Amino acid sequence: MHTSIPGLHGSPIRFLAGGGFTAPPRRDTPPHRHTAWELVYYRRGRPRFVVDGVATQARPGVVWLTPPGLVHAEIAGNGFMNWYICFDAPPDQPWPTQTQDDAAGSIERLCAAIVSELASTGTDRDAMLAFLAGELDLRLRRAATRGSANPGLALVTEAEALSDQGHDAPLRLTALAKRLGVAASTLRVAFNQHRGEPPAIALRRRRIRRAVDLLTRTDLTLDAIADQCGFDSASHLSRWIRLEHGCPPGSLRQENQGKL
Repeated sequence: MHTSIPGLHGSPIRFLAGGGFTAPPRRDTPPHRHTAWELVYYRRGRPRFVVDGVATQARPGVVWLTPPGLVHAEIAGNGFMNWYICFDAPPDQPWPTQTQDDAAGSIERLCAAIVSELASTGTDRDAMLAFLAGELDLRLRRAATRGSANPGLALVTEAEALSDQGHDAPLRLTALAKRLGVAASTLRVAFNQHRGEPPAIALRRRRIRRAVDLLTRTDLTLDAIADQCGFDSASHLSRWIRLEHGCPPGSLRQENQGKL
């Protein structure tokens, strides 16, 4: 059953439904239309998003917005994952049709929070959804000032998604570039432009962040965390954590436990 949730501070958004969707290879979504707005955030894969018969390649981090009544479809290719959110809003909103998430993954985080709250039965559910509706409106307005999806940023986001999928494997820039269908030099340029550092450094930092998250939120051993995050050994991971945080893993874990 759909639930209409009022927006925050005059936000036009009224949430109806949302969730995560996984399409297996070659399982296309046929042309269809909605009576409400639909936001689709691509998390994995490179499907083609088709609007009124015109197909555009999607990548992880790309956001598509379709207003009510617009025919759209997805050509799955090798499969994909997305967040989808349906909501009511007037048709003349200053939002982009297509945009790219920012470096912090703000829209992805927001989509996950909205989907989680839509499934919640907590007493503060409506208040939280109202807050999230206001944030979504503001982020879409901000995205409109950035223009449509940036190909270089889209490439970086997809590289990060692929690296995250293979957390337990060593980083291999050449192999990653091959999977993305670009030269390693192209990937280096994109990372330097959009992350301010080479891909090997930026992707290693992501793995260290994941390792620290596991270290501070779980009781996994350092060996197990190193194995899950693609580091050669616990001592290898420990050395990188010391370089990034200025203290050994045990101190980070103890500090976090002291805050609980």
